[in-house]
Amino acid sequence: TGLRKGEFLMNRKTTIKNIVWFLGINFILTYGLGLIIYLHGGLEKSPVKMITMFIPLISAFFVQKVIAKEAIFKGGKLGFKIGRPKYLLITPLITLVILVAIYIITFLINLDLLVDKHMLIENISKANIPLGNMSPFSAILVIFALNLIVAPIFNLPILLGEEVGWRGFLLPNLITLFKKSGLIIGGIIWGLWHVPMILMGLNYPSNPILGILFMIIFSVFWGII
Repeated sequence: TGLRKGEFLMNRKTTIKNIVWFLGINFILTYGLGLIIYLHGGLEKSPVKMITMFIPLISAFFVQKVIAKEAIFKGGKLGFKIGRPKYLLITPLITLVILVAIYIITFLINLDLLVDKHMLIENISKANIPLGNMSPFSAILVIFALNLIVAPIFNLPILLGEEVGWRGFLLPNLITLFKKSGLIIGGIIWGLWHVPMILMGLNYPSNPILGILFMIIFSVFWGII
Protein backbone atom coordinates (compact mmCIF):
# COMPACT_ATOMS: atom_id res chain seq x y z
CA THR A 1 0.00 0.00 0.00
CA GLY A 2 2.93 2.32 0.62
CA LEU A 3 3.22 5.24 2.99
CA ARG A 4 1.89 8.72 2.45
CA LYS A 5 4.53 11.44 2.39
CA GLY A 6 3.64 12.66 5.89
CA GLU A 7 3.82 9.15 7.32
CA PHE A 8 7.16 8.52 5.61
CA LEU A 9 8.67 11.72 7.04
CA MET A 10 7.34 10.86 10.50
CA ASN A 11 8.85 7.36 10.34
CA ARG A 12 12.14 8.82 9.12
CA LYS A 13 12.18 11.33 11.97
CA THR A 14 11.51 8.54 14.48
CA THR A 15 14.28 6.40 13.01
CA ILE A 16 16.78 9.27 13.22
CA LYS A 17 15.78 9.91 16.84
CA ASN A 18 16.30 6.25 17.75
CA ILE A 19 19.73 6.20 16.08
CA VAL A 20 20.85 9.41 17.81
CA TRP A 21 19.75 8.14 21.21
CA PHE A 22 21.45 4.76 20.67
CA LEU A 23 24.74 6.27 19.51
CA GLY A 24 24.69 8.94 22.20
CA ILE A 25 24.22 6.48 25.06
CA ASN A 26 26.57 3.94 23.49
CA PHE A 27 29.51 6.24 22.84
CA ILE A 28 29.19 8.28 26.05
CA LEU A 29 29.21 5.12 28.17
CA THR A 30 31.96 3.42 26.15
CA TYR A 31 34.32 6.39 25.92
CA GLY A 32 33.59 7.31 29.55
CA LEU A 33 34.37 3.79 30.73
CA GLY A 34 37.46 3.80 28.52
CA LEU A 35 38.69 6.92 30.31
CA ILE A 36 38.10 5.30 33.70
CA ILE A 37 40.01 2.18 32.60
CA TYR A 38 42.89 4.34 31.33
CA LEU A 39 43.10 6.30 34.59
CA HIS A 40 43.19 3.04 36.58
CA GLY A 41 46.14 1.46 34.80
CA GLY A 42 44.82 0.42 31.39
CA LEU A 43 43.25 -2.75 30.03
CA GLU A 44 45.56 -5.25 31.74
CA LYS A 45 44.84 -3.92 35.22
CA SER A 46 41.15 -3.17 34.81
CA PRO A 47 38.57 -5.72 36.03
CA VAL A 48 35.71 -3.92 34.22
CA LYS A 49 36.99 -3.94 30.64
CA MET A 50 34.55 -6.70 29.58
CA ILE A 51 31.62 -4.48 30.58
CA THR A 52 32.19 -2.41 27.43
CA MET A 53 31.09 -5.39 25.31
CA PHE A 54 27.61 -5.18 26.83
CA ILE A 55 27.12 -1.44 26.38
CA PRO A 56 25.64 -1.77 22.82
CA LEU A 57 23.09 -4.29 24.13
CA ILE A 58 22.18 -2.07 27.10
CA SER A 59 21.84 0.95 24.79
CA ALA A 60 19.64 -1.00 22.35
CA PHE A 61 17.37 -2.31 25.11
CA PHE A 62 16.93 1.18 26.56
CA VAL A 63 16.13 2.89 23.25
CA GLN A 64 13.88 0.06 22.06
CA LYS A 65 11.84 0.02 25.27
CA VAL A 66 11.97 3.61 26.58
CA ILE A 67 12.44 5.79 23.48
CA ALA A 68 10.82 3.74 20.71
CA LYS A 69 8.35 2.11 23.14
CA GLU A 70 8.50 -1.18 21.26
CA ALA A 71 8.85 -4.78 22.40
CA ILE A 72 12.37 -6.14 22.81
CA PHE A 73 11.78 -9.85 22.23
CA LYS A 74 8.29 -10.14 20.73
CA GLY A 75 8.22 -10.62 16.97
CA GLY A 76 11.96 -11.10 16.65
CA LYS A 77 12.77 -7.54 17.71
CA LEU A 78 16.50 -6.77 17.89
CA GLY A 79 17.28 -9.93 15.95
CA PHE A 80 16.23 -12.47 18.59
CA LYS A 81 15.35 -15.24 16.14
CA ILE A 82 17.14 -18.05 14.33
CA GLY A 83 16.99 -16.39 10.92
CA ARG A 84 17.94 -18.27 7.77
CA PRO A 85 19.42 -21.69 8.67
CA LYS A 86 21.89 -21.66 5.75
CA TYR A 87 23.79 -18.77 7.33
CA LEU A 88 24.47 -20.89 10.42
CA LEU A 89 26.76 -22.94 8.13
CA ILE A 90 27.91 -20.27 5.68
CA THR A 91 29.08 -17.72 8.29
CA PRO A 92 31.50 -20.05 10.15
CA LEU A 93 32.96 -21.19 6.83
CA ILE A 94 33.50 -17.60 5.69
CA THR A 95 35.08 -16.87 9.08
CA LEU A 96 37.50 -19.77 8.67
CA VAL A 97 38.48 -18.65 5.16
CA ILE A 98 39.12 -15.10 6.38
CA LEU A 99 41.25 -16.27 9.31
CA VAL A 100 43.34 -18.56 7.10
CA ALA A 101 43.81 -15.73 4.58
CA ILE A 102 44.93 -13.36 7.36
CA TYR A 103 47.58 -15.81 8.55
CA ILE A 104 48.83 -16.54 5.03
CA ILE A 105 49.13 -12.84 4.16
CA THR A 106 50.80 -12.10 7.51
CA PHE A 107 53.43 -14.79 7.03
CA LEU A 108 54.06 -13.73 3.43
CA ILE A 109 54.74 -10.18 4.61
CA ASN A 110 56.89 -11.20 7.59
CA LEU A 111 58.35 -14.72 7.59
CA ASP A 112 59.90 -14.07 11.01
CA LEU A 113 56.44 -14.59 12.51
CA LEU A 114 56.60 -18.28 11.61
CA VAL A 115 57.71 -20.39 14.58
CA ASP A 116 59.95 -23.44 14.51
CA LYS A 117 59.05 -26.79 16.09
CA HIS A 118 60.70 -26.04 19.44
CA MET A 119 58.94 -22.69 19.83
CA LEU A 120 55.67 -24.32 18.79
CA ILE A 121 56.01 -26.93 21.55
CA GLU A 122 56.84 -24.20 24.05
CA ASN A 123 53.78 -22.18 23.06
CA ILE A 124 51.54 -25.24 23.31
CA SER A 125 52.87 -26.02 26.79
CA LYS A 126 51.89 -22.50 27.91
CA ALA A 127 48.26 -23.32 27.11
CA ASN A 128 48.16 -25.48 30.29
CA ILE A 129 46.14 -28.20 28.56
CA PRO A 130 47.10 -31.79 29.55
CA LEU A 131 48.06 -33.15 26.13
CA GLY A 132 50.45 -35.87 27.25
CA ASN A 133 53.12 -36.85 24.74
CA MET A 134 51.23 -35.80 21.64
CA SER A 135 53.06 -34.58 18.60
CA PRO A 136 52.84 -30.81 17.97
CA PHE A 137 50.52 -31.40 15.02
CA SER A 138 48.16 -33.60 17.07
CA ALA A 139 48.23 -31.10 19.93
CA ILE A 140 47.25 -28.28 17.57
CA LEU A 141 44.31 -30.34 16.28
CA VAL A 142 43.13 -31.03 19.86
CA ILE A 143 43.41 -27.36 20.84
CA PHE A 144 41.58 -26.35 17.63
CA ALA A 145 38.78 -28.85 18.36
CA LEU A 146 38.44 -27.58 21.94
CA ASN A 147 38.21 -24.03 20.63
CA LEU A 148 35.44 -25.01 18.22
CA ILE A 149 33.41 -26.55 21.05
CA VAL A 150 34.24 -24.49 24.14
CA ALA A 151 34.92 -21.01 22.73
CA PRO A 152 31.41 -20.44 21.28
CA ILE A 153 29.81 -21.40 24.62
CA PHE A 154 31.90 -18.92 26.61
CA ASN A 155 31.97 -16.17 23.98
CA LEU A 156 28.31 -16.17 22.89
CA PRO A 157 27.04 -13.96 25.75
CA ILE A 158 29.88 -11.48 25.11
CA LEU A 159 29.27 -11.47 21.35
CA LEU A 160 25.54 -10.91 21.88
CA GLY A 161 26.46 -7.87 23.95
CA GLU A 162 27.72 -6.26 20.75
CA GLU A 163 25.66 -7.93 18.04
CA VAL A 164 22.27 -7.08 19.54
CA GLY A 165 23.25 -3.41 19.45
CA TRP A 166 25.09 -3.15 16.14
CA ARG A 167 23.29 -5.67 13.93
CA GLY A 168 20.05 -6.11 15.86
CA PHE A 169 19.25 -2.43 16.44
CA LEU A 170 21.51 0.00 14.59
CA LEU A 171 21.84 -1.75 11.22
CA PRO A 172 18.09 -2.10 10.46
CA ASN A 173 17.61 1.58 11.33
CA LEU A 174 20.54 2.66 9.14
CA ILE A 175 19.25 0.57 6.23
CA THR A 176 15.84 2.24 6.64
CA LEU A 177 17.54 5.61 6.13
CA PHE A 178 20.40 4.83 3.76
CA LYS A 179 19.49 1.51 2.11
CA LYS A 180 22.58 -0.66 1.41
CA SER A 181 24.92 2.23 2.26
CA GLY A 182 23.80 1.67 5.84
CA LEU A 183 26.04 -1.42 5.90
CA ILE A 184 29.12 0.70 5.29
CA ILE A 185 28.04 3.48 7.65
CA GLY A 186 27.32 0.92 10.36
CA GLY A 187 30.77 -0.61 9.93
CA ILE A 188 32.49 2.76 10.21
CA ILE A 189 30.56 3.57 13.39
CA TRP A 190 31.38 0.15 14.83
CA GLY A 191 35.07 0.68 14.10
CA LEU A 192 35.10 4.12 15.74
CA TRP A 193 33.41 2.66 18.81
CA HIS A 194 36.60 0.61 19.45
CA VAL A 195 38.90 3.68 19.48
CA PRO A 196 39.41 3.97 23.29
CA MET A 197 40.35 0.30 23.64
CA ILE A 198 42.63 0.34 20.58
CA LEU A 199 44.48 3.38 21.92
CA MET A 200 45.09 1.38 25.11
CA GLY A 201 46.62 -1.52 23.17
CA LEU A 202 43.72 -3.75 22.11
CA ASN A 203 44.21 -5.66 18.82
CA TYR A 204 47.03 -3.42 17.52
CA PRO A 205 49.37 -2.83 20.49
CA SER A 206 52.44 -1.96 18.40
CA ASN A 207 50.68 0.66 16.27
CA PRO A 208 47.37 1.82 17.79
CA ILE A 209 46.94 4.90 15.57
CA LEU A 210 47.18 2.92 12.34
CA GLY A 211 45.19 0.23 14.11
CA ILE A 212 42.16 2.53 14.25
CA LEU A 213 42.13 2.70 10.44
CA PHE A 214 42.53 -1.07 10.15
CA MET A 215 39.74 -1.63 12.69
CA ILE A 216 37.36 0.57 10.68
CA ILE A 217 38.18 -1.33 7.46
CA PHE A 218 37.80 -4.65 9.26
CA SER A 219 34.52 -3.55 10.88
CA VAL A 220 32.95 -2.58 7.54
CA PHE A 221 33.69 -5.97 5.94
CA TRP A 222 33.02 -8.03 9.04
CA GLY A 223 29.82 -6.15 9.82
CA ILE A 224 28.43 -6.98 6.38
CA ILE A 225 29.25 -10.67 6.81
